[in-house]
Amino acid sequence: MKVLLLVATVFILGCADTRAQTPASSPYANPNIPTNAPEISEGDVLKVDTRLVHVPFLVMDRKHGPVTKLGQEHFRVFEDRVEQTIANFESIEQPLTAALLLDMSPSTRFRVEDIKEAALAFVNQLRANDRLMVMSFSDHVQVLIELTVDREAARRAIKSATQGSATRLFDAIEYANEKLKAIQGRKALVLFTDGIDNGSQFGTAQNTLYTAEESDLLVYPVQYDTFADVTDYVRMEISTGMKKTTERVYPPGLGPKDYERAISYLKDLADRSGGRFYHADHLQGVKRAFSSIAAELRSQYMLAYYPHADAAEKSRREIDVRVDQPGLVVRARRSYVR
Repeated sequence: MKVLLLVATVFILGCADTRAQTPASSPYANPNIPTNAPEISEGDVLKVDTRLVHVPFLVMDRKHGPVTKLGQEHFRVFEDRVEQTIANFESIEQPLTAALLLDMSPSTRFRVEDIKEAALAFVNQLRANDRLMVMSFSDHVQVLIELTVDREAARRAIKSATQGSATRLFDAIEYANEKLKAIQGRKALVLFTDGIDNGSQFGTAQNTLYTAEESDLLVYPVQYDTFADVTDYVRMEISTGMKKTTERVYPPGLGPKDYERAISYLKDLADRSGGRFYHADHLQGVKRAFSSIAAELRSQYMLAYYPHADAAEKSRREIDVRVDQPGLVVRARRSYVR
């Protein structure tokens, strides 16, 4: 009997050891997506294990400029219309963690150099202690450089981005969130794309919108027109002047409706996360957008609260952050998923 018990014990321990050595499966474990993401601990985003809910937010004036130097006493937070007690409040003077995602898909072929130049301009907007990760996506999702404060290394990474043959936008958003999920403090995803997806294998539009709603990651999509403006000069019949006409040439297989849907999706993505959508149809517009994003991220607040114990048991809960100063508006995600 003792021998049988010993054999059974060894067998059970051996099975446990085998399971411990078997890597956890991941929908991103494929040759095109790196698998060296940091280990994510359960409940890290919304602190579900402690029930502490974190809400990053911005305060804007009537001219849409960020407002700083407000204290906890100026704010109230409500969950499902019930006021909550603010347990923690952080002002803006904290380092930022940002992920910059660059669209290198075929639909951007007219604008690749502009995309890189604008990304380099964004790097210049960051402060010395801000950390940046740079990723590109096309038919694969690639981390060009992990989180770093080395600006020159980030610039080299941006310049190294190459084009592919498809667009895995949704996969890139999901993977970036997975990479940043365990990071504490202020963090943002800056997405530079035309909003077209035609190759994602795991992510979907709905999944990414759900991710934006449940995480504490601010998403800033910058939608850049990637079609080419081809201009012809036609001599007018009765005049010595010239008539200029402009025709938009879209990437193969794409048209105006595709871009309209893309803009609608990117706006929704920003709105659900508490970020802001930007549209630019030329390089200077992109640079201005990046400058505005950097200014906003330097003006971010963060509050946290423990939901009331008698809160209704449901997955989605509404959030409302209010400021007591006239003429100011709070921009934050409007709900979270528990």
